[in-house]
Amino acid sequence: MPAGIYVHIPFCLAKCPYCDFYSIVGDKSLIDIYAKALLTEIDILAKSKWKDRVYNSIYIGGGTPPLLGDKNIADLLHTLRQNFNISPRSEITIEINPETASPAFFESMPAAGVNRVSIGAQSFDDNLLKTLGRIHTAETASLAVDRAIAAGFANVSIDLMFGIPGQTMAVWQDTLAQAIGKNPKHVSAYCLTIEKDTPFDKLVKSGELNLLSNEIQAEMYSFMNETLSAAGLKRYEVSNFAQTGFECRHNFKYWKDDKYVGLGPAAHSYDGERRTANFKNFDKYLFALEKGKLPINFKESLDDKQRAEERLLLGLRLADGVEYNLVRDIINDKQLAEFIKQSYISKKINKIALTDKGFLMADDVIVKLLKG
Repeated sequence: MPAGIYVHIPFCLAKCPYCDFYSIVGDKSLIDIYAKALLTEIDILAKSKWKDRVYNSIYIGGGTPPLLGDKNIADLLHTLRQNFNISPRSEITIEINPETASPAFFESMPAAGVNRVSIGAQSFDDNLLKTLGRIHTAETASLAVDRAIAAGFANVSIDLMFGIPGQTMAVWQDTLAQAIGKNPKHVSAYCLTIEKDTPFDKLVKSGELNLLSNEIQAEMYSFMNETLSAAGLKRYEVSNFAQTGFECRHNFKYWKDDKYVGLGPAAHSYDGERRTANFKNFDKYLFALEKGKLPINFKESLDDKQRAEERLLLGLRLADGVEYNLVRDIINDKQLAEFIKQSYISKKINKIALTDKGFLMADDVIVKLLKG
């Protein structure tokens, strides 16, 4: 299968209190330095085994990728095409936060080769955006989607979030209605997760931030699934919904045990046998490149059991499920039979998949399936 390329752009105008991704806030003087460093990393990678693969997806994420600038992004994509076998029909995505979504930026992206945009709206409610620490407004988020469509993008994805403290079902219903009204080809909708050592983690532990109950979160998820499905956006992964043919090709590589290479600090790569990660530190990342080395800080070789466990943990998140024969050796068959009996999992021919009921408890179900 063709591989994918992920490029991490770590710069942000502000740090969201729930985010644990590697990011750099405020120092714009590093942007051009970083853009050149990425080209150096590409040059070094082009002398490795990654040179020989075929690629059909590029995903530029962050962070806030537009802060790199349209020229630097165009140079980045041009250099990738020069050095790697990029399929002419590749899916090329860029993440965009609404506060950086200028008409000029959108208009410059198709010429650079970008054909898919993912807009981090998160909510269309100003109060909830403030709770999340976002610096855009509901109006800005709506305008960003409109600008993407006006610039000619036929593949627009909207990122949403539920389970936000203070979020009511009525507000969630309104956010979904506004998103559907934009006729996006794809929607990613994630339940707020409290990551360790983030500001939100500290607020929850101190009692200053009260999370919604599991029951309310489940109700929001079920309503979302029904509503998006009725609008033609079918669930193909626990948190992702798309019109037919517009499923995110790049993200499938993570869920289906395909290969991908990551560029930038904290980016991960997987060649089918070994997983690596770059330094989660800007200076160490640059220093390695200056020495002519890949900025890899972590390496892990996976044995057959580990690969099977990852196939289960990631593959069962897909609506299509996972092939039973690929994971049978690491599954607790007694627990599987019980989950099938309780209608959390369905088994058809050689595939096991979560049911609607199972998706509400996806993480617990998947972990309990593993043999002790």
